[in-house]
Amino acid sequence: TYFPVYCSSYMNNELKNPIFDGLRLTVKNNGYGLNKEDTKWSVSSHTNLEYLIVYKDVPEYVDYEIQFSSQLIDSSVAPGNHIKTNFKIWNVTEGKKARFYVFDVSPEDSLWNPGESFLILKGETGIEQTWDVRFTKPDSNYIAPTDGDVFYLATDKPFLNGDIFSFTTIAPKIDVQKAKSSLDKIGVVPNPYVATNVIEPSNQVSRTDRGYRRLYFDHLPAQCTIRIYTQAGELVKILEHNSTIDDGKEFWDLLTKDNMEVAYGLYFFHVDAPGIGEKIGKFAIIK
Repeated sequence: TYFPVYCSSYMNNELKNPIFDGLRLTVKNNGYGLNKEDTKWSVSSHTNLEYLIVYKDVPEYVDYEIQFSSQLIDSSVAPGNHIKTNFKIWNVTEGKKARFYVFDVSPEDSLWNPGESFLILKGETGIEQTWDVRFTKPDSNYIAPTDGDVFYLATDKPFLNGDIFSFTTIAPKIDVQKAKSSLDKIGVVPNPYVATNVIEPSNQVSRTDRGYRRLYFDHLPAQCTIRIYTQAGELVKILEHNSTIDDGKEFWDLLTKDNMEVAYGLYFFHVDAPGIGEKIGKFAIIK
């Protein structure tokens, strides 16, 4: 149930941690910085404000939401700088409000306006700065932020004391409904089969001679029986397919059940997958 990986120093995706229960943990430690992939407007946001974010002096290992409103809902908290804003900043990681300082370039209105940057401050006291954020209007067709517009500022964080990570493995399973719908994908490769094809191995003894002949059935369910018939309905070969759910190929060496080479012509195949369904198809062997 539990396996200790103790005092491992492999923090750069090295494949050196021990294997347990068929698993090996690989670990990649990031430095502190802006996670550019996850820093963006929420899918429910409609504003088209553009943004510029610059790291300041002091790291704070948290993510933020900048939540906009149609009303004035917060203000800059630094002494002598109570600029009112139509947004508030939420410390998502710690579940509390974050403080900020607005650089007001139009002090006559004491309001934050697009184009004016603001500093996110660390903790609940002091003026240590973490991020400098500036939202600006696009060149045309500006859509002002309002209720429901949320900007997510995500950070890359190095491992810290007290961090706990958990994961759950899920065993592979067969989804019967999906397997049924996939029966129509079953086919023969190559079709038609010609005198030689690229999937056949070469003859390592005599390179002037071709290797043994074969084709394969593709997209098969994990367990099934393949029966191959001539146009007259004569049984040519029975193939039993048993594999993992991610390996849907079964090769046929073009030999009959009597170990004779098959003749050129049209053939039919029948795939019987217990509990899933059946598939009938055809393929050709030509000179």
